[in-house]
Amino acid sequence: MPVSVVPSLTLEVPLDPSGLGPDTLRLQSGELRPGGTVGYSLVDRRLWFTPSVSLRAMLAYELVLGDWVRGIDGGVPRSFSPSVFVTGSADLGRPPAPRDPSFDADVAPLLETRCGSCHGGIRPSAGLALWPAERLADAATRGSTEWVGWRVLAVGSPERSYLLYKVTGSPGLVGERMPPGGALTRDQAAALERWIALGAPR
Repeated sequence: MPVSVVPSLTLEVPLDPSGLGPDTLRLQSGELRPGGTVGYSLVDRRLWFTPSVSLRAMLAYELVLGDWVRGIDGGVPRSFSPSVFVTGSADLGRPPAPRDPSFDADVAPLLETRCGSCHGGIRPSAGLALWPAERLADAATRGSTEWVGWRVLAVGSPERSYLLYKVTGSPGLVGERMPPGGALTRDQAAALERWIALGAPR
């Protein structure tokens, strides 16, 4: 692995957001614990650690998940990526940050074409209006009727937005995955996740 690596774990199920925090995932090599930040994507079910500095060359590191962390199903999360790796001497630099989605170009067309036919108009399905855009403010203040204590659209917190769980097909859903007629692509769901994380700007 290059010393500029951003190591990650891919998880079997989404994480319970109550266990997410700066100590959810740490990186260590013996007593050495580099500082950094933790990131999480519900869409990819991926948890990563971005070191604040390049790692030391030719050293074994381990990613350690906090023992309090649970999956959305209440179980201990199982990962599919190796948690131990050895650095080489190459420094490839960090990959560029993904492009921020535009509401007009990325999110609005998605909501209109994939959600609007059921969750728009005068009588939206389940009383939840996601289209037209001016009705999104109501979704941002509305609690989920299916997962008590959750918001439909938790502005700034995609991991707490029930809408994102519905479109990614997470365990424990009430009813079917949305939208009917075919799942969103990974890129569509990722754009929705990033838009919510940015504060759902319009």
